[in-house]
Amino acid sequence: MRLVLTFILTLGFGILLSFGIASLVGLAIPSATIWVIVSLSLCWLYIGWKYATVRDRARPPQIPARCNFVLARDEIARFFSIANQEATRDGGESLFQAEIAEAWIQFRENPCGATANKLVAVAPMFHEYFEACSPGGRFYA
Repeated sequence: MRLVLTFILTLGFGILLSFGIASLVGLAIPSATIWVIVSLSLCWLYIGWKYATVRDRARPPQIPARCNFVLARDEIARFFSIANQEATRDGGESLFQAEIAEAWIQFRENPCGATANKLVAVAPMFHEYFEACSPGGRFYA
């Protein structure tokens, strides 16, 4: 929703700006007015879209407030267990980045919102577990 709102506002600003510049250009070269409007509008449309997507990608997803953190801990532990079993079966071992391992250990020892946010900040792939362990989620009982 925020992406669409940013897109619309940026496009609107771009159109207003392009009309202003086009009217100044139109005083000197009347035939260039429409091309200035179209090109500047498209330029601002592109800038707004890039800004909105970069902004939304940089923000880690929020953990639902009514999440059952103990259930989420158990489900994520099951994920790590399955990853280890598959790696052992294939003759290897499962490796995770040190930041993910540290955040997981903190969350495993103290399953709460603060440690969950730290875990999701370093490993966004776990966000779906917190949603699934919230009311209405597939793991929530």
